[in-house]
This record gives sequence, structure tokens and C-alpha cells, in this order.
Amino acid sequence: MQSAGRAPKARRVRSVGAGYTGTEVAAQGQLLTTRLARKMPGLAHQQIRWMLLDTAPRLLPELSERLSKTTDRVLRRRGVEVRTRGAAGPDNGTFSGFAAAASPPRSTRKPSSWCL
Repeated sequence: MQSAGRAPKARRVRSVGAGYTGTEVAAQGQLLTTRLARKMPGLAHQQIRWMLLDTAPRLLPELSERLSKTTDRVLRRRGVEVRTRGAAGPDNGTFSGFAAAASPPRSTRKPSSWCL
């Protein structure tokens, strides 16, 4: 139970691998969990955040760059956090934050993060 005035902790789902399967899991999973959160009382006030991770320089690297960019744009509009080597942050392109993002936090409490 959340204390009064406190926002519920976000539930996170991480899909590792931005090829065909990982991208589809993130895309369809985000749609599914959004719909379920509207209909299921236990999820009604839960924030469910999706993250798609890959060490490749972009999503769907086996497809054209145009399709990759379109997919990236659609996922981000839906609220999926996309992290690829090409989107490396303040670590100057070394992508050292990937392992930390892919590893769910350790806790003895109810899990707030899932990794697929």
C-alpha cells in the first residue's frame, strides 16, 4: 500500500535485443500493458514503463535505416525508452550504462522490474 501523497512506484519491463523479436515484444507488450492497466483494478494506477535495449547502433539493424528510424520514432511516441549503442549518453559512446539498464534492481520486496 502506498502512503498518502506518494506516487506509486513505476513498474518497468525491459526487452533486451532490438532485432525482430525484441522490438516486437516491446511494441506489442507496451500496447497490451497499457490496455490492461485501464481495465484491471490492480493495475489501474500503476505506471508501466517499457525499455528496449541493444548494443547495436540502431533498432532493427538488419533492415533499412529508414525502417529503423520509423520504428524508433513510433516506439518513443508510445513511451518506450529506447537505448542502443547509437544513443549512448554521457559515457561518451562507450555504452557502459547498458549493463546497469539491463539488470533489474535486487530487492527482497515485490519486483518492480522485469527483463525479457
